Amino acid sequence: MTHALPSARELADRVTTALDATEWSPRRRDRTRHLKQRVWELGFDLASECGVTLYPFAGLGNDLADYAGGRLEQRSAHFYPHPEEHSTVKEWAYDVAWATFGGEYTAYSDDRHTAERVPPFERLVLALESELAPSRWDVLTDLNKLLCARADLRVMVWDRDALEDGFELVEPRLRDAVGGDEGSWLLSGWGKGGFEHRVYPGAAS
Repeated sequence: MTHALPSARELADRVTTALDATEWSPRRRDRTRHLKQRVWELGFDLASECGVTLYPFAGLGNDLADYAGGRLEQRSAHFYPHPEEHSTVKEWAYDVAWATFGGEYTAYSDDRHTAERVPPFERLVLALESELAPSRWDVLTDLNKLLCARADLRVMVWDRDALEDGFELVEPRLRDAVGGDEGSWLLSGWGKGGFEHRVYPGAAS
């Protein structure tokens, strides 16, 4: 185990590969779920490969609880069921988030409120928002959420069939926003013909 995560450039490459493998579906809801699940599973893979306490979160529901529980048990961590605030199958601020902590989450003691069971937050490695609705308003609203994130890599995905000028819409907002030039970005337009990706700006270094 390397005990360190890849560089932002490598993370962007790994996420790009995961997104490119996502199954296209005629139903927008299914497309969104497929892409979130690919990136969520990649988070578990990276945690295992790198030996870090990385937790991937996404609102995927209880049908993936066994998968998440198995992946966490492999590293002696505890899986919290869906209603719990820190469940990995529940959305945590963003559509997909990868966070590292100063230890593993363990099982509840008799006192559910004991602070010792909650490891300290270290950093947000990835924040991803996907907005596949044909709405500039919705895409830019999600972009604003990402601009708030202190993440190593921020990922924005939209429907490029519905918004053919998506890059022209998003990139000026990054250039003009305070903090938009900090960290790394992966901008991804997804259509029936596949993805178009641009890494901007920090991950290129």
